[in-house]
Amino acid sequence: MVKSNKIIIGGGDQQIGTIDAINDDDYLFDCFVYTRNYKECADMKSAKSFVYGRTGSGKTAIIRMIESKNDCTKIIELSEISLDYISNSTVIQFLTSIGVDLDLFFQTLWKHVLCLEYIKLRFSVNNEQKSKNFFEALTKKFKKDKTKEAALNYLSSHAENFWIDTDRIIKELTESLEKEVHANAKGEIEKFSMDAGYKRKLSEEKKYNCELGLRNL
Repeated sequence: MVKSNKIIIGGGDQQIGTIDAINDDDYLFDCFVYTRNYKECADMKSAKSFVYGRTGSGKTAIIRMIESKNDCTKIIELSEISLDYISNSTVIQFLTSIGVDLDLFFQTLWKHVLCLEYIKLRFSVNNEQKSKNFFEALTKKFKKDKTKEAALNYLSSHAENFWIDTDRIIKELTESLEKEVHANAKGEIEKFSMDAGYKRKLSEEKKYNCELGLRNL
């Protein structure tokens, strides 16, 4: 019979790990178990894109381990960006109340954020001068390629945003939407703010004009 030593945990102030992986730098990386789930998440060729599980199942541990082993990683903390600005926007509230589908706006928002974050990470764009140099090099390389013209025009309109924080990027895109909707809705937003029942009085034509703001993003 194979005998094994008993595991003894002393009393007093002894503590092993923390409640969550995000705060556990002392034990997480030394004690991490490389499960099949980790290998699947770390496989860049895998078509899977989401980590889903109950609290305590190891989602954060997997993400932190991937980050520690790869220099080219970026974690966007949703709790630290301007989602409050979006939820408190009078224009967003107005569009939601009259039934305008905001899926296009949020798709555009996150595609834009992820695109800029990738550019900053891939090309080390972390200040205004590097942002300027990157865009100039890109324009020089593709300016004669008509198939890239639309992409260059898009990047040109956001060239100054390459190096700013995600928080500011989201705020500026939301402000762009607000300007477009204001241009098409004229005084409807002000009336909505003053009259709780105004959305029932808004004609379909005016609702359509509000939706134009989304299409112009």
